[in-house]
Amino acid sequence: MAAGNSLDYTWIDSNRKQVKLPAPTYVDYVFTWVQNLLEDKTIFPTDSGRPFPPTFASTAKHIYRQLLRVFAHIFHSHYVHLLHLQSEPHFNSLFAHFLAFGKEYDLLDIKDIRGQPGQRVGVGDLWEKWKEMGILEG
Repeated sequence: MAAGNSLDYTWIDSNRKQVKLPAPTYVDYVFTWVQNLLEDKTIFPTDSGRPFPPTFASTAKHIYRQLLRVFAHIFHSHYVHLLHLQSEPHFNSLFAHFLAFGKEYDLLDIKDIRGQPGQRVGVGDLWEKWKEMGILEG
């Protein structure tokens, strides 16, 4: 799944191998994976007094990173459709809240927004613009 000219996200299969997938398949895998985690009471306990596992923070970060990749793909590949449907303000609001939530709860790794040196991530430009405009805090 692509989120830029030089940015491809790969899925890690059950054999721990990176697999290139078309975006619809990648997104389906992400949403299925997240749904399965949310329904797992050992990861997201629903009974009173039941503790969260020690790996909860890293699991939450991993979920956040995967959802961020879906946002990045939508912005890169489908933004014109958001404009056509007049959904851009709603999607931008959703994404701004998603970023603010990730920053507030230490789920957001800035390299996922800005990319590695020499590798630009498109949503990083949006992040910087929204910070300049005061929509997001630095």
